[in-house]
Amino acid sequence: MSGVISFEEKFGLKWCNNFEQAYNLVKAELPKYFKRAGLKAETIEWFAGLHENTDNRHIHIIFFEKEPQRIKGNKKIFSRGYISDKAMDFFKANLELAATDFKAREIKVRTNLTKSFNEQINDISGLKMKALLLGLANQFPESGHLYYNSENMQNLKSQVDNITNYIIKHNPNISLYKDDFDELVKEKNDKINSYCKRNGYDKPNESVGDKMMNDIYRRLGNVVIESAKNLKIEEEQRTKLNAKNLVEKRMQKSKLKRELDECLYLNSKVEYEAIKAFQDYMNKLEEMHIKTLIEQGILSSDFEM
Repeated sequence: MSGVISFEEKFGLKWCNNFEQAYNLVKAELPKYFKRAGLKAETIEWFAGLHENTDNRHIHIIFFEKEPQRIKGNKKIFSRGYISDKAMDFFKANLELAATDFKAREIKVRTNLTKSFNEQINDISGLKMKALLLGLANQFPESGHLYYNSENMQNLKSQVDNITNYIIKHNPNISLYKDDFDELVKEKNDKINSYCKRNGYDKPNESVGDKMMNDIYRRLGNVVIESAKNLKIEEEQRTKLNAKNLVEKRMQKSKLKRELDECLYLNSKVEYEAIKAFQDYMNKLEEMHIKTLIEQGILSSDFEM
C-alpha cells in the first residue's frame, strides 16, 4: 500500500522541513498506525521519502507485509489491503501532534509530575498517609500480579485512585504539576477536536484526553501500589523485630531476676556467716577473760565456763 502525508505550507516548513524531522516523525508514528490497523509492525517493510519540490512539504510512504500473516483455512495469506478510516484518522491526527513540540511538552510535564509524586510518596511521614497505604496493602490479593491494570486489582483501583488524589491534593508541588498536566490534556483534546472538525472526521469514541488521564493514573497508581507493598513489608519486619525484642527483654528480665535471687541468697548466707563468726569471736573473748580471772585467783579453777 502507499500513501502521502501532506502538510500545510507554513506547518510543513516549521515542523517537517528536513529529512531528520520527517524520519523521526514517521518512525515514531507508523508502528502505532500499523497496530491500530490490525497489522504487526515487525512483519511490515516500509519506505518513505520527503519531497521538498512543492510549496507544501509531503512524505510518500509505501509499505507491505514481508510474509503472509492472515490464516484462511489451512493456509496463510496476505492481508486484504483494507485499512479502516478510523485508523487513518488517528494516524493523521497523531502525526500533526507528533510533528509539533507538543509531544516533548507532554513528556516533560508527565515526567515532572511522576518524579515529584515518587519523591513525595517515598518520604512517608504522615500517619494518615501510612494508614491509607497499609489499608490498601492489607486488601491485596494473596496471589497474582499486583499492578494497576491487573485483573485481580480491579476492585481496588478506585481506592488506589483516592490515595493518588490525596497525595496530589496535599502536596503543593505535585498539585502544580497536575494542573499543568490537566491543561495539556485540555489542549490536546482541543487540537484533536479541531483537527476532526477541520477535516470532517468523527471525533474518537475515547477522547485523547481520557487516554492521557488514564495513562497518568496508571503510572501513579503503580507507584502507590508498590509503596503500599513495601510499607507492609517494613511493618511486618518491624512487628517481627518488636516481638523478638520483647522476647529478649523477657528473657533478660528473667535472667536478672535469677541473678538477683542468687545475690540475695548469697547476701543472706554471708550475713549468717558473719553473725556466726562474731558470736564465735565473742565466745572466745569470754573464755579468755574467764581464764585470766582464774589465773589471777579471782575465780576458782573449778569455775565452769
